[in-house]
Amino acid sequence: MSTFEISFEVPTLTSLDDPLVDVAEDELDAFVVVSGYGARVTLSWEGVSAAPAGREAGTALIRHGIVPARTLPDLVSPSEIAMRASVTRQAVGAWIRGERGEGFPAPFYAGDRGLWLWGEVNAWLIANDRTHDVGVAYPSRSDHTDIDYHLLTHRPVSGPARVFPLPWSPDSDTGRAGTECVALKIDVKDAR
Repeated sequence: MSTFEISFEVPTLTSLDDPLVDVAEDELDAFVVVSGYGARVTLSWEGVSAAPAGREAGTALIRHGIVPARTLPDLVSPSEIAMRASVTRQAVGAWIRGERGEGFPAPFYAGDRGLWLWGEVNAWLIANDRTHDVGVAYPSRSDHTDIDYHLLTHRPVSGPARVFPLPWSPDSDTGRAGTECVALKIDVKDAR
């Protein structure tokens, strides 16, 4: 088992005075940062790999009434990589260019200067004996996709029941599409 650090975006948490912030911090030992766009809720969660750990952490948040929209990748600039790895910015530039070691991860976002997923950089640092940070692991790109899909498919639905027309079938009494309907409402208890 490893410990994974996973951050979630929770747009409904907009104030540190929200009682759910206390729930996250006290019940789940989460670190919560609130901004104008919602909150970043960061959890350390044990698991055999990042995806199952993230799915379990997301489910735990939902069970406590905190509904995450998605995971938030820990993106770092070359300067941030240098700071976290305790090396110079020039050393990071040499890694990126392949001058000191091979296989440095591709940028997550190539934009102006590039941003890297810290989990991939940290794994590269560990594999190349360049860091001592082996106590915590981080999700990869595919882990983020897996966890986000889980959150999307296990999110509680609230509000009024929604009506969806059923397609026409040959044994339908009227023979017209859209005449039969089904109402669906999923309670929070069903979203597991």
